[in-house]
Amino acid sequence: MNWAEERDWLLAAVQRAVAQAGCAWPPAGPTPLRDLIAAFNLVHSEMHGLSYVQVAKALCKFVEPPADFWRKHIPLAGFVFANSHAGWIFVNQDDPIPRRRFSAAHELGHYLLHFAPESCNDEDGFMQDDPDMAEDNDHQAAIERQANRFAAELLMPEESCRRIVAKLQKSFGGDPTFLAPRLAGELLVSREAASWRLRSLGLA
Repeated sequence: MNWAEERDWLLAAVQRAVAQAGCAWPPAGPTPLRDLIAAFNLVHSEMHGLSYVQVAKALCKFVEPPADFWRKHIPLAGFVFANSHAGWIFVNQDDPIPRRRFSAAHELGHYLLHFAPESCNDEDGFMQDDPDMAEDNDHQAAIERQANRFAAELLMPEESCRRIVAKLQKSFGGDPTFLAPRLAGELLVSREAASWRLRSLGLA
């Protein structure tokens, strides 16, 4: 699909999440991420030193994790695992809050964009954010990019960004040095994410 088609697809997934959670949109402040995740019966868990081993320890209380998870000490920012009955989103608790929120939104994006629970058997799982695959597999890299863009649309809605920028320009006379830090603070995202979003919307 081209960029316009992909953006429509991503926005439809955002609207699906908002409708499922019954949230007002766009939100008046930071996106109510935990409400959106909970609306899909996903467990949102923050863990110190997140890795595949940590994921396996958490999952083994409920399902049988893949055997190789016990041997992989690769650090993770976030991870999603789901089957037809349940799902878990794990986030590294050691990261700053804006990074944790983006990681969680990214994993929710994987769940909504790339996973169909109704098509899974009980034993099937869905795993993402494998660093080895992301570097070597074009398809994996594409779905990682899609999850990132979903997270940006979810955490930094265009209407919210334009409203905040208009308010800042009125107060500070359009000085661009204020835009990314203030947008980041209002929406609880990183300055890097805010800067990228401003550029993508032609606001900086």
